[in-house]
Amino acid sequence: MKKIVLIFVAIFITILMLIVIFGDSKVASSKIKSTTVNTNTCTNTDTVINDYIDNFCDETKCSSVSVVVMHDGKITIYGDEDALYQIGSMTKAFTGLAVLKLINEKVLSEDDIISDHIKDFTAYYEKEARDITIGQLLTHTSGYTNKETDYPSALEGMSLGAWTDTISGSELSFAPGTGYSYSNVNYNLLGAVIEEATGLSYKEYMEKEILTPLGLADIYVGTPDDGDVVSGSRLMFRRSIPYDIPVIEGRIPAGYMYSSASDMARWMQIWTGADMTLSSQDDDANKENQKENLKDNKEENVDIPIEYKQLVCDIKAHISSAGDYYAGWEYVSDDILNEDTTDEKEAIGHSGGTPNYSSRIVFSQDKNTGVCVLTNLNVAASTDSLCNGIYAYIINGRDAEYEMEIKTSIATDVWTVFDIAFTGMFIMGIVTLVGILIVNRRCILLVSGALLALILIALCVVMPIIFGAGLYDILCIWAPYSMMGGMGILAMDIVAIGVRSFGLKAS
Repeated sequence: MKKIVLIFVAIFITILMLIVIFGDSKVASSKIKSTTVNTNTCTNTDTVINDYIDNFCDETKCSSVSVVVMHDGKITIYGDEDALYQIGSMTKAFTGLAVLKLINEKVLSEDDIISDHIKDFTAYYEKEARDITIGQLLTHTSGYTNKETDYPSALEGMSLGAWTDTISGSELSFAPGTGYSYSNVNYNLLGAVIEEATGLSYKEYMEKEILTPLGLADIYVGTPDDGDVVSGSRLMFRRSIPYDIPVIEGRIPAGYMYSSASDMARWMQIWTGADMTLSSQDDDANKENQKENLKDNKEENVDIPIEYKQLVCDIKAHISSAGDYYAGWEYVSDDILNEDTTDEKEAIGHSGGTPNYSSRIVFSQDKNTGVCVLTNLNVAASTDSLCNGIYAYIINGRDAEYEMEIKTSIATDVWTVFDIAFTGMFIMGIVTLVGILIVNRRCILLVSGALLALILIALCVVMPIIFGAGLYDILCIWAPYSMMGGMGILAMDIVAIGVRSFGLKAS
């Protein structure tokens, strides 16, 4: 009788979990309304894009999305235009622009080495001291990687200066200038260089010399003091739940600014408004001629100082072919955007991802088109596919083929896969826990316990290797809560098997 009761309990718990997890979990806020901003906007909203965004929300369980679409200079915003999102590594473009401004003013040079500005900073490759230049930081060719176990990020309460002390003296993964590896270390170091070169904090310099002159009042360096901040979220058992973590000062230059959709629209207009036909040569006489050309270039989309238009021009001139990365921007090829084009005028963009937000921006000045997606959930691959899909749909004339394709083209992010897998593990773990109480054969229990222990050990060993981070950071900061739940129930099963086996032996 006891066994029958336990079986019914297991069935009941399983059915209950399935209802809770796979029931109607559509997010209430997933129905996105489109809005328009400023006088140069598109009044005809696109139901295909609205449906695509709704599909994204349903697939990812994301609760808040804002999308900026620019085409022929006209802006349409889908979602809340004023809500503030963390923009992740899209922050790097602001840091890069600040560095280029200092280079233009002769305060910095691309050939400067880090120790020219950060006293006693060192780096080693094969145990030999190596110099890293500003240019190598801008292009991710410094020798640093994004492997947290090798180059830990700043801890809570740590300033940029304090963090540089911890990273100084590290062994590089390759000799500077001989390879490429995307790394947050590079742009956090650039943030520290900005502080040392200007005598201002990174926040002070960015607000005074970048955000204010460009009219970006709704972009914040670190946590906003005011404004409608969208709470971040995290996956758990096929749902997203609110999840906020503190912004650490020593990590901001590489990925922790906040922005509204309306200011990202202006940011896109700034980057598509500069005249790319201008030269990026450095001689003063040539630059004076370029400034005169810029004065003659009547640009109605944005009104920014000529100096900044020149900086934008200089940066884009460095990004012209596959593999190019410079100052927080990368070349985006046709195969990524799924474009059906015959010309060579391709796009520039960047993605962003933090533990509780993801974002992407892609634009082309030649096509006068751009898309930016801001979300409050870390599903970077899915966010990238949403942004790229809308861009391709616009570029290819909103034809029926692309309308059908983008409706089914949301890529599945790795954290979504993990959420599904560990949700299944959690359900099976509950069933196994009840089964342990029913089974009376000690040998079966011991074999099962050994198998489960091997799985748990493998997860604990393999995950840090795959993600290049400590198990604590993966479980407690980045991965869906369901991963913690699945591994937790697995550990409980192993303990329960041990206790049950000991009891059977004793009896």
